[in-house]
Amino acid sequence: MMGTRWGSVATCTAVVVAILAVTGCDGGQKAASRATGAPTTATSDASGTGTSTTAADPTPKGPDPSSVTSTLSSASPTSSHQSPPRRCLASQLSASIQRENGSGAAGSYEVQVVITNTASHTCLVNGYPGVSFAAGDKHTQLGAAAVRDGSVTPHTVTLGPRRHAYATLGVSQAGAFGSRCTITKAAGFRVYPPGETEALFAPSSAMACTNRDLGLLTIFPFSEFVQQH
Repeated sequence: MMGTRWGSVATCTAVVVAILAVTGCDGGQKAASRATGAPTTATSDASGTGTSTTAADPTPKGPDPSSVTSTLSSASPTSSHQSPPRRCLASQLSASIQRENGSGAAGSYEVQVVITNTASHTCLVNGYPGVSFAAGDKHTQLGAAAVRDGSVTPHTVTLGPRRHAYATLGVSQAGAFGSRCTITKAAGFRVYPPGETEALFAPSSAMACTNRDLGLLTIFPFSEFVQQH
């Protein structure tokens, strides 16, 4: 009788210990769940022993901001701004004279003032060059400067690298002015590109008048091609 009682007591004690152990584990997991902020759910396996699992974080996670920034940066188009052409400067041009055989009225002839773009980029020419005879090694002005002919409307000439623009220059024969002209041989022509204060020199053999009151030269605006007037 006494043995049976002690056996019952031992059995009850074992059951209590098992219950406390399960309760303790479950309490620890709940505490851990509260610490991490993740809810816990209790499940049972086939043996009936209670187990606890941690549910997935319900808060949706967006993409990594750094990866979004990287994607946007790579997707942004690269803008390449190219400046529009500007006026041709004297420093990027050269000048020459092209003689037109048989052109011009009686007592005069025509030549082409040719400017060439020596730079590696395109520039613009619009209007009349300033032209006069040039004397000596220093190419100083000789006689009167050319008078503009207004019969042709100037327009913009786009001058690419190594491309040319032409301006017709009418030249009166110095001998046609008789005694009024003090004749001398010119070394060539001084050429001022439109809007420029620096002159180019174009060598050419020509007879000029030293008199500033005698106009031997008439200039037309620049064009893309040779024009005869």
